[in-house]
Amino acid sequence: MGRAVTWIVWITVGSEFLASVVANNGFGPGKQHWGYSEVRPRAYIFWWLHQVHTQRPETRPLIIWLQGGPGASSSGYGNFEEIGPLDRTLKPRENSWVKDYNVLFVDSPVGSGFSYVEDRSLLARNTTTVVSDLVAFLKHFYHTMSAITMADWEGSVPLYIASESYGGRIAVEFAYALAHAVQGGTIRCNLQGLFLGSAWLSPVDSIAAWPQYLAGLGFVDEGGRERIERKVAAVRDTVRQSERPGLSMEGWHGLQQTIVQETGGINCYNVLKPSRKEIQPQDVESDEGW
Repeated sequence: MGRAVTWIVWITVGSEFLASVVANNGFGPGKQHWGYSEVRPRAYIFWWLHQVHTQRPETRPLIIWLQGGPGASSSGYGNFEEIGPLDRTLKPRENSWVKDYNVLFVDSPVGSGFSYVEDRSLLARNTTTVVSDLVAFLKHFYHTMSAITMADWEGSVPLYIASESYGGRIAVEFAYALAHAVQGGTIRCNLQGLFLGSAWLSPVDSIAAWPQYLAGLGFVDEGGRERIERKVAAVRDTVRQSERPGLSMEGWHGLQQTIVQETGGINCYNVLKPSRKEIQPQDVESDEGW
């Protein structure tokens, strides 16, 4: 990540002993810090902080960005495709959030982006583990930043959790767990708010609204609406009855393909924007396939 100065920082948090490799002078403009936090034995979260362009960044809010998927990279997609200081062509982004806020990209869950585990059995299998890892990470991040900058990031810097798609589901539970940790005195944190962008909180309920939405806007006729509704019902039944998540995903992709065909190529992220007629599973998280 460019030329960097690196420290090995060892910090004791409660009964946990967390190790971290921390560096500054990352890639692109502005002051940055990035590193790894060991949130469980042999499980490591990668984080990348872009500080707001002021003399005292700690006087501005901190926004944690959680990507969707689950498994998409905040440090990659969220940073370069959406809100970071550079776009994917490495040109300065005109409306980057970093112009006004400190933005912390966290590759969560472990296994996504640059985050990793030393054994696949350590990958998170449920949101409880993902959230627990995030709370452990934040404790470590606060201690690290306070040591590096000599500023009180824990108590004084307002914190907001921002998320997109499936990241919204994690963000809600993360904020809830964080609020309880603050009340219990296990972490100091100035949590102020939660942002949910196109949050994928209840997929079954979300897709159930699609047929009527498309019909109401005139993108499909009555026959098209009914065909999409049949696909929705099939996906809903698969989700409720199957123990194989892969089957549910296959049904969901089939539903999307049906919508594209029935509408003549609608863009699921912007109905005013043209789309290609065929989509692939890897296109779901990005609008590149649309």
